[in-house]
Parts: sequence; C-alpha cells; structure tokens
Amino acid sequence: MPDPSPGPAFTMGGVSHPLTRQAVEAAAAGLLPAHSARGLDYVWYALVGRELHYVVALAAAAAGQPLPDRPSRYVKDARLALKALGYPVVCWADSVLLDKGHPSHTG
Repeated sequence: MPDPSPGPAFTMGGVSHPLTRQAVEAAAAGLLPAHSARGLDYVWYALVGRELHYVVALAAAAAGQPLPDRPSRYVKDARLALKALGYPVVCWADSVLLDKGHPSHTG
C-alpha cells in the first residue's frame, strides 16, 4: 500500500503544496504523456510508470493546481520534489548541448 503521508513540497505562487507518490501517480494517469520538446519550459521530464511527463505539469496536477502561466519559474522546484519522491527525472538535450556540453560545465 502506498505511503499517503506528505512528502516534499512543490511551491507555486508562494503556496507550498506537499506531494505524495499517490497524488503524482493519479495526476500522471490524467495527463497526456510528453510527446516533444516545446521550449525550455518543457525540457525536464519525470518518468512515472512507462510514461514521461513534463515536471511542472505533473507537479501542479499532483498538487491540485492548474498549469501556471509561466511554467519555467517552477521547473527547479518541480523536478526536485519529484526526484525526492523517487521518480527518475531527465532533461532533453539537443545536439549542440551533447556535442559541446553546457557552457557553465565546460568553461
């Protein structure tokens, strides 16, 4: 039986929303899986079951909140909360990033 106790919090609009694995899995069941990169707001994904979901959309839905107008403001908080719950979190990288690396990592 899943642990229903509150886990890490996803903060949106100044309000902290505790997340649970049960809430995340229910949210994932109601969302369409990620299908393509749609800009920087949508390059971070969490793997729930066999599907990838955009981290902000997933965390917001698990918190019972709508997708915010500016999802990029919440990516870090969403990915860290989902990672803390044990979900694999991955980032999409284009060929330039793969070939040359991230500027802050390569000098």
